[in-house]
Amino acid sequence: MSERWREAWLLTVLVFGITTLLSKASVWVALASADFLASLTNFHDQQEGVDPAQVVLLAAGAYLGIFLARTAGVALRHYLSTTLHRRARGWMVAQFNDAILSDERVALDLMSDRSAAGGRSRMPDAIDQRIDECSGGLYGGVIGLAMGLWGAVTSIFFVFSALIERSRPVPFLDRWGENANAAMTGWFGHIPVNLVPGTSGLRCWRWV
Repeated sequence: MSERWREAWLLTVLVFGITTLLSKASVWVALASADFLASLTNFHDQQEGVDPAQVVLLAAGAYLGIFLARTAGVALRHYLSTTLHRRARGWMVAQFNDAILSDERVALDLMSDRSAAGGRSRMPDAIDQRIDECSGGLYGGVIGLAMGLWGAVTSIFFVFSALIERSRPVPFLDRWGENANAAMTGWFGHIPVNLVPGTSGLRCWRWV
């Protein structure tokens, strides 16, 4: 594998890794924001011996630090993805240039003004510019789409995990689920459906 391909794969792995970390950082920012709001809400209800001002300052510092770190991660990912974009465009343009210049007849046919019917010229204008624009749009779309899809998948996973982690059981929902299980068993017999999923039960989300 050539040095250029190793660089391309390294940049690709770094972009995907940073995208994953940014998805997790988005959850951290949301949790830090919730903790900061909770510290403000419970300012006058702190336990004995706990300095409420210190709790608020620590929560605010954590929120600000995570937010700034995520912003720096976005900037780093943009730099790496832009570098990957430039390298990919350079490689594709070089391939087209080699193909066009490898045979004099190819360049001659492309640059010859063979007028079509009606006196309209069929000679392309600025072949190198067309190739550059097309390659830029191609790789820009591919890299952006890949980052967007991977970011969406990882964000869904991390957000769902955070919701489960910070949720708590709701007893009356468990009772409703058990009653619904009994009703469905009476109507349809035994079915592989359980509306009270294990020890987690039916839960509500608790962000603060």
